[in-house]
Amino acid sequence: MKQFKVIAVTHRNASLEEVGKFHITDNDQQARLESLKSKANLRELMYISTCNRVEFYLVNEVAADEDFLIEFFHAFNPEWSETQLQKALSISEVYKGEEAIRHIFNVASSLDSMVICEREIIT
Repeated sequence: MKQFKVIAVTHRNASLEEVGKFHITDNDQQARLESLKSKANLRELMYISTCNRVEFYLVNEVAADEDFLIEFFHAFNPEWSETQLQKALSISEVYKGEEAIRHIFNVASSLDSMVICEREIIT
């Protein structure tokens, strides 16, 4: 379970415009996520995107420290400048192990949403 991590960019730490920079269009998702998985050396990767959050659920053996996150965000968008990478680092939240599992339950039950009981996550 220690290898399971969540990287979240949400309304709590970012404006909706900033969250939008992490959205991937449906047409681009497969290629971009396969590339991200490969470049960041992830065993597993899942992507969730709503109007007020983008989350990456991942499994890997590497600690989710600052170096890993910079590499991860650079792989997510190789065109981002160092300033944009640092911004991504500052607005993201990282959950690991049991904390990541609790976070998923909070998201799934909409307890972590802008509006409690919103239906976007469920649908």
